[in-house]
Amino acid sequence: MGEKGNMRRDLVDLGITSFLSTERSPQVTFRLGNGRFSSPGSVSADTLIIDCDTAVWVIEATRRLEALGRLRQDWNSYGGNPLEQSSKDLAIAALRRLDTQELPIPNVTLGSGGHVYMEWRGRGGELEVEFKNDAIEFVKESPDGNMEEGRQEEDPIGELENLTQWLMEDRA
Repeated sequence: MGEKGNMRRDLVDLGITSFLSTERSPQVTFRLGNGRFSSPGSVSADTLIIDCDTAVWVIEATRRLEALGRLRQDWNSYGGNPLEQSSKDLAIAALRRLDTQELPIPNVTLGSGGHVYMEWRGRGGELEVEFKNDAIEFVKESPDGNMEEGRQEEDPIGELENLTQWLMEDRA
């Protein structure tokens, strides 16, 4: 079926059944949360544009993020809050900015406070990121067990780019 056929199947799994074609590659504009397509050129905070250059992990993370958006108050039987819009918007911004980076598929979860967590394992390191309002909080663990924690409010997505590059570095 090939990579493009797999992408089409993944998009159909997300509920996308209409595809726009361009000379470069098929392209889909998908608005998370309500499944509506936006018009070309209008990209709101909850919109992802997915095309053949989009990394597989982004599609998988999008699928999981969409599922998290359906959780209601007390989803974990311990008073867990539903997905906060600001956390969702920041996670979507990260997916848009990192959409062509080759990363492992992250574990995408919802914290009891309503914030999105993404956790990657790659090249011996681990990276956990919490998307919290307009900032990210992160923990990175090196293969030797050294841990570093941080919070980034100014350009959180730029910092996330740096963190994912660290994750994928060769540590031979």
